[in-house]
Amino acid sequence: MPAPVHPTAVPVHPAVLRQSWSFDLQVKLLLVGESNVGKTALLTRFVSGIFDANYHQPTIGIDYKTKHVLVGATRVKLQLWDTAGQEQFDKLHASYYFQANAAILAFDVTRKVTYKNLETWFKEVRHYCPDIPVICVANKIDVEPSMAKKKFNFPDRKSTRLN
Repeated sequence: MPAPVHPTAVPVHPAVLRQSWSFDLQVKLLLVGESNVGKTALLTRFVSGIFDANYHQPTIGIDYKTKHVLVGATRVKLQLWDTAGQEQFDKLHASYYFQANAAILAFDVTRKVTYKNLETWFKEVRHYCPDIPVICVANKIDVEPSMAKKKFNFPDRKSTRLN
């Protein structure tokens, strides 16, 4: 299993990408959680630097993005899988997890039910990928700044990180 992407990973300059699309390491990262917790917004911001507060289209099934980053001298191709949180897509989830290297559990700090349902998402991740690293992301802190000071116990109970 490839090592997780180092936190000091930097984007590859577009000119470098035009020269060579080769990479040393490929990492498949899943972003999972309830519908409308902001998974697509997180990925779009990370990949393109764009955030559109008015974008509210749910992901249908799966969306897939790639980003090339450098970790030290290692060229890493990140495959970023944005999964739909709606129940009607539950049967598709097994195929999404195939060969995943890491997962991000996302919840919306303004909707308590999305935090309560992290347990279900965590169990699903562990069912299909028992050994991959998992981190938990508290999203939409900008909407409810007081939540930034709140202690969330889920990551501690599951030995995951909260970012």
